[in-house]
Amino acid sequence: MNQNKRNRWIVLISKIKAWWVAPLLFTVSIPSVYILSGLSFEYNIESFFSGNDPEVIAYQQFKSEFGNENNSILIGIDNGKVVDKEFLSQIAILSEELNNHPWVADVQSIDRVSYKIKVPIIGFISRKLIRTDSDITVSEDIGSMLSRNSPFKGLISEDGSAVQIVVEYKPDLTRTESEAFLKFIHSTVEEKNFHVFHLAGRLVTQDYFVSQMKSEMKWFGLISVFTFIMALSYFIRSFFLVVGALVTIVLSNLFTFALIAMSGYKVELMITLIPAIVVITGTSLFVHLAAKFRQSRGFQRTIDDRIYYTLKEGLLPAGLSLLTTIAGFASLAFVPILPIRLFGLFTAFGILITGIISLLILIPVFKKNVVRDREINTRIADRSNSRNGALKMLVVIVFLILGVISVFQVQSGNNFLDDLSEDNSLKTSLNFFEKKFSGIRPVEILIKGDPDPFSSLNKLEALEDKLAEIYETKISVSPASIYKFTNQCLHGGNYKAYRIPEDTDEFQSLHKTVEKYDLLNKSTKLFSESQNVYRISFRTKDLGSSYHFQRIEEVKKFVAGQYPETELRMTGVANLIDEMNRGLTSQLMQGLIISFILITLCLWLITRSIKMALLSLIPNIIPLLAMTIVMWLFDVPLKVGTATVFTIVLGLAVDDTIHFLVGYGINKKKFRSTLEALHQTISEYKRPILHSSLILAFGFFIFSFSEFFSISYLGMIVSFALLLAYYCDIYLLPSIILFFDKKSHIENHSRFRKIFLSGFKNADVRIETFKEL
Repeated sequence: MNQNKRNRWIVLISKIKAWWVAPLLFTVSIPSVYILSGLSFEYNIESFFSGNDPEVIAYQQFKSEFGNENNSILIGIDNGKVVDKEFLSQIAILSEELNNHPWVADVQSIDRVSYKIKVPIIGFISRKLIRTDSDITVSEDIGSMLSRNSPFKGLISEDGSAVQIVVEYKPDLTRTESEAFLKFIHSTVEEKNFHVFHLAGRLVTQDYFVSQMKSEMKWFGLISVFTFIMALSYFIRSFFLVVGALVTIVLSNLFTFALIAMSGYKVELMITLIPAIVVITGTSLFVHLAAKFRQSRGFQRTIDDRIYYTLKEGLLPAGLSLLTTIAGFASLAFVPILPIRLFGLFTAFGILITGIISLLILIPVFKKNVVRDREINTRIADRSNSRNGALKMLVVIVFLILGVISVFQVQSGNNFLDDLSEDNSLKTSLNFFEKKFSGIRPVEILIKGDPDPFSSLNKLEALEDKLAEIYETKISVSPASIYKFTNQCLHGGNYKAYRIPEDTDEFQSLHKTVEKYDLLNKSTKLFSESQNVYRISFRTKDLGSSYHFQRIEEVKKFVAGQYPETELRMTGVANLIDEMNRGLTSQLMQGLIISFILITLCLWLITRSIKMALLSLIPNIIPLLAMTIVMWLFDVPLKVGTATVFTIVLGLAVDDTIHFLVGYGINKKKFRSTLEALHQTISEYKRPILHSSLILAFGFFIFSFSEFFSISYLGMIVSFALLLAYYCDIYLLPSIILFFDKKSHIENHSRFRKIFLSGFKNADVRIETFKEL
């Protein structure tokens, strides 16, 4: 091959030598290893919230005024029967030990609830809510409390067999302090040898997610590497190439996570997927380039010529496929959710660095000519690949219609328990609180009251009654409940006095008592004096965001009808997550549109035809629509964890389309008909595309064994979509090309038929025959 005809940049790349690469990579690796030592893991649900969102701004104002509603740990203890005197004495000892910890702000427990009641002549006396004189008094007091309205009903289960301890801890604990505090809670409760106990709360969830992320990141990474080694060993059969590829993925992950550590970010749930994704995409790249190098044996004689051929015909599709994959992940940067944005950007960087290192390592490996050559399979592919184009287009149209329908049927939603498997220990604990107590989902409501507290409290009482009816729960923390319970105390503990006084003079006396003892802000702040805002806080069952949106609308309708001048705002972490998922569809569409534009530009560069570029999108749209159909049929909600699947699949699925179209473009110049070029392209690319698709599909299928539903779903659906994308590229794309190029098909069909039936057995003779054509 004439040196002057070679592209300069290909010549430059082909001159890469091993003694250049090794010192360079080694030098860069040393500081990366040092930086990596500062990497840490974190699971913080509030990091998912965008700072520019009005709901987030309102939540930040709520936190600054009322404090963090997540600074508590729930301890649920099941006695296995109705609680008795001995059991409550153990609870009292536990509560006291917990309360003595320096990081504990308050402990709410049934044994600690005491109140002052006003007795004629004697004055105020202190009395415990549950008397522990005997099992009889315990049973009587619990029965009285459960049968009447009380702000403390949430501390004991409806059947009286379990109690709940709420431990409020000081805010802003460091990660180390949080781990130490949680260990203290565990050990203190375990020492009491209770029949059954469960923990819930932000620290509990965070601790579980972080430990599980570390475990899954390690195991999925190891399994991916093992799969990578086995796949390359089988498909390529080159020891040095496998070693080179292994070095590539190790260095790519090293540099990627060093960048994460250097940027000051921590490893969140989605980022744990990066090692496996880098392994998978790196393996696919090696398979395609090694296939091109092996294929060059039938065309080129020297190693330099073979490397030039590999780079000239393999580097463009490999580079464009990497670009589209990077674009798919980078499009997540337009989602205003920080963990998803970081996942997309860092994954894009990991894939980019994988491509660069692959090129640096592959050239020296190819120069050693260590890729074992197989017999070149240039057998003309089965004609069924490109026949029946009209029937296939009809099937495509029907499928597209069904897919579009499913797009409008898929609902956004969120359920805290959905992301955990049924046999998961954390889910078991959360289900305990769902069944035995009010639930685990926090609800925070802010009410802008009147300057007159008497009027405001009467409205709050009516609203709380409506909330208890709508949510089917107990309103345990609110200004109205504090006033009603204080009024009960002032009337000697009479349960009939658990109400807001109707007489203004009586209310003023009650109001002075509440203000004197600062009851509204004593433990949990319930009133903002500067803005005259009241807070209602309670927990309810986790029935999903759709259910809670319906409840919210009922509450707003009630307030608008009864008290139109009253301002009501839903806030809190749970509400923010629901709002975030509700706006996810439009954000997802923005990212997909950007990805489609970039992919269309890449396809246009290859085909030089805007019509062909748009038609080539069909095989990549079908896997996306297939996912929406699956979500529709199996009632999978669209939320943060599941929405990222679309951009991942789009970025990966288009790789094979690009490889096929580049090959088709090359063969179209060699052969006189579209049909001949298509069949030769299928013959050359069917095997490497199949191999890369299998590697990608199996690599992502590993994630289906994750403890987290969003990761498990991602693994299963991406595997299915990538296999479907392979079918679309090999069997549907040729039919689409032929369907819109019937003239070329008709003119050259008879000539191609002669070649097809000639039955050449010698691959080299077949190649030379096609060259003559």
